[in-house]
Amino acid sequence: MNKGVVICAALFYFLVLVIGTGSALRCYSCSGGVGFSHDCERRPNRVPAAYCQYGYNTCMTLIMHNTITRACAQSNVCHLYQNTPGFQACSTCVTELCNNAVKMSSFALPLVIFIVLVLLKTAVY
Repeated sequence: MNKGVVICAALFYFLVLVIGTGSALRCYSCSGGVGFSHDCERRPNRVPAAYCQYGYNTCMTLIMHNTITRACAQSNVCHLYQNTPGFQACSTCVTELCNNAVKMSSFALPLVIFIVLVLLKTAVY
């Protein structure tokens, strides 16, 4: 195999990996009354998603005063609200849109691309 192709493929893999890990977290962003069967409460995958700004490294779901709020937050948000009057529940998570959908991580996608490039290169010769 050509040494230059391997070096270029490795450099490409590294760049994609570095660029991919710099992406901002996305969280569902909505608010509404509890018990009204609206999308924010029952079907959060139907509400808008927002990219989190710097310093907001978790997605939260907060229920206070019978209002549910889903948004980007700081990691200690639940601790800050738990002794506030009207507090009902709070949870945080750190995955994209806080869901469990199967998708490729930023590490797996460039690895697959690298393997395909190597296989294509060896198939040509």
